Amino acid sequence: MHHWSDGPASVLHPTDLDTFVAAHWDDAPLVLQGRDPGLYEGILSLDDLDRLLTTTGLRYPTFRLVKQGDELHRPSYTVGPIEWGTGAVDGFIGLEQVRAEMKQGATLVLEAVQRLWEPIAQLSRLFEQHFHCPAPVNLYCTPASAQGFRPHFDVQNVFVLQLHGTKRWQVYTPHIERPVPSQAHHGAVEPGQLLHDITLQPGDLLYLPRGFVHCAQTTDQLSMHVSVSLLPTTWVDVFTELVQTLPHDDLFRRAVSVQPEGPADADPAMEERFSDLMAAFAQGSDLEDALDGMGRRFVASRLPATRGQLAALATGTIVTRDSRLQPHPGVIWRVDGDTERAHLHFHGKKVSAPWTMLQTLRWIASSEGFSVMDIPGELDDDTRCTLAQHLLDEGFLQLQE
Repeated sequence: MHHWSDGPASVLHPTDLDTFVAAHWDDAPLVLQGRDPGLYEGILSLDDLDRLLTTTGLRYPTFRLVKQGDELHRPSYTVGPIEWGTGAVDGFIGLEQVRAEMKQGATLVLEAVQRLWEPIAQLSRLFEQHFHCPAPVNLYCTPASAQGFRPHFDVQNVFVLQLHGTKRWQVYTPHIERPVPSQAHHGAVEPGQLLHDITLQPGDLLYLPRGFVHCAQTTDQLSMHVSVSLLPTTWVDVFTELVQTLPHDDLFRRAVSVQPEGPADADPAMEERFSDLMAAFAQGSDLEDALDGMGRRFVASRLPATRGQLAALATGTIVTRDSRLQPHPGVIWRVDGDTERAHLHFHGKKVSAPWTMLQTLRWIASSEGFSVMDIPGELDDDTRCTLAQHLLDEGFLQLQE
């Protein structure tokens, strides 16, 4: 039986991951219907959403209300300022106002829900682990017979997971082929050729590559879905990364004469200089260095998956050679090294060890579970325990369940 907690392979079943990447990831929508309604069980229920709204003190902009493509005026559904200790806090959710607006057709949007609800954080990490790009998750709750947004397109790839109720989606040909964030269009666009006209039910999935125009309306039921948005790394990002190195080269810091009257006319000397600079750029650019830098930033900026560290402060777990440990589920990591040290990066942290332990760190990070005495390398038991204790204290490892 497939379940979302097993990762993207189960979310996309019966489409296998290789087929998805080859045929859909950057190219074409995917519709999966008629699957087990319990596939998404545990992500978020209506009762869970009610608990989030009524007990967690949500503040704008973690939530907003939209209707027919327009965001409602924030003061109409928030309260404050409210006295809070020695100060005051504004923008709290106004529960009665939100309910009243939703009765009139407004859609409730919770943004970056992975920061608010642990199962959705797990869902986000599973996608990030497989696709190696940020995967923020938004939630949309729309009353019956309503529409939150007019036809529009996104600059990220979107997985729509229908959790409750039904919603009709219309998908059209791309407005821009594979747009990047600088090409985002905030507002409605004119739809082109209709590709899909479908109604999603619980357990269904709609995948929309960036650029495909779409809109959605609820039927006679309240609808709730989450959208997992993946912003892929493009060659634009790679070349932007490479361009950042140019100020370090005096050749590219030399002045250029601008011709404001126009049209610009590059003389032969400028054309030759430009050709020389392009050759120098190609020769001096290191693709692997650029990819390394982008990879390090991706790992450093991921949402921590280190639950249990507070309890560890209280219990003071002591690692022994017989302790069984495992990396925290969902942890996103990177192992690299320089001329002297090996480094394990995760969630903005860096644990360093002698360079000779590079493969040891990689073995630990790749393991599904191990006994401390089995840690490889030319290490004595005291060193193995010390290393494991440090990784446990830093939140990379946990006791194996």
